[in-house]
Amino acid sequence: MKYVITAGGQGTKLWPLSREAKPKQFQNIIGDQTLFKINLDTLLTEIDPEDIIIQTKERYLDLVRTDNQAVPEKNIILEPDFKKNRGPADGLTMVWLDHHYPGEPFILIQSDCLRLPNDRYLSTLKSIEELLIKDQVFITAGLKATRPDLGVDYFSLGEKLSEVNNISIYKIDKFIPRSSDYAETKKLIQDYHVSTHANHNAYYPKKMLEAYKKYRPDWYQALEKISKVLDQPDQVAAIYQTMESGATEDVTQHLFDSGALVLLPFEWIDVGTWDSIYQTLRHEQEEIYKDGQVIDIDSQRSLVKANPNKLVALLGVEDLVVVDSDDVLLVADRHRSGDISKVLKGLEDQSLDKYL
Repeated sequence: MKYVITAGGQGTKLWPLSREAKPKQFQNIIGDQTLFKINLDTLLTEIDPEDIIIQTKERYLDLVRTDNQAVPEKNIILEPDFKKNRGPADGLTMVWLDHHYPGEPFILIQSDCLRLPNDRYLSTLKSIEELLIKDQVFITAGLKATRPDLGVDYFSLGEKLSEVNNISIYKIDKFIPRSSDYAETKKLIQDYHVSTHANHNAYYPKKMLEAYKKYRPDWYQALEKISKVLDQPDQVAAIYQTMESGATEDVTQHLFDSGALVLLPFEWIDVGTWDSIYQTLRHEQEEIYKDGQVIDIDSQRSLVKANPNKLVALLGVEDLVVVDSDDVLLVADRHRSGDISKVLKGLEDQSLDKYL
């Protein structure tokens, strides 16, 4: 199996730390190492570097090189520097894998998430490989939903299909896209047997390309052209630029009902929104998640990430996100931290691109 670390995303929901020039996977969002390096080093404890593939944008190649001293350069897939979302990017990855490792299964591992503890995570990857080779079906993953998170999609779960190495496998009844309504999301997880969509998609490149052909023929036509010029970056970029932006779920949502969902037996920290970081990392006895020099008086349920050179003081506030970078101060309702894209749209409208 090939383990594909995807590291080409923009990470806009963690603005103002995550920027176009240096997105969240290459930032020390949690702890003193980048998210990309944490994920890479974890795989390297048990996976041969030759079986690890890194997918990133061309502009981030130097950032990848900074954190990678093991995976060979030939195993780096470079996505042209256009904002196309995961659909075209994953399609390009499928073309690359089908060309270089035909017939070999893959699993996509996002570099902007954390998975703990490492031993349980790595053993789960091996179980997914066994299940995929045995059943030859599309596999995705989820976690039992216990709290509303506006930064993730959800699944309504069906019957339990099996159990592999103490890992539960379920049929998916329905894919439920994320909502911007906190109350609606809270009701969803209270009323239904649901899991979050935790990705970790696993399948075969050729089968995935067949799904692209059926459900996004426009993408497939471009990918077919790219397959003939893979060794010519300029031509790949010219074709890739014509592809419509969109999510991989445009394709995979049609595979869910005939595939299987692995209920992950480890902690999956989706570093997707400031609220998700707060919910995951705050200690149960503490109302404030603090990173840096922070003083709070009578404040509740808030996240503060301070600039290393400054002190942040909170007095009597509730449900806030406060993030102080070198050039931007963000103050937001914690429950609306998934709406940061609206702020970025405002920056574009006011021609303040230097802050993107």
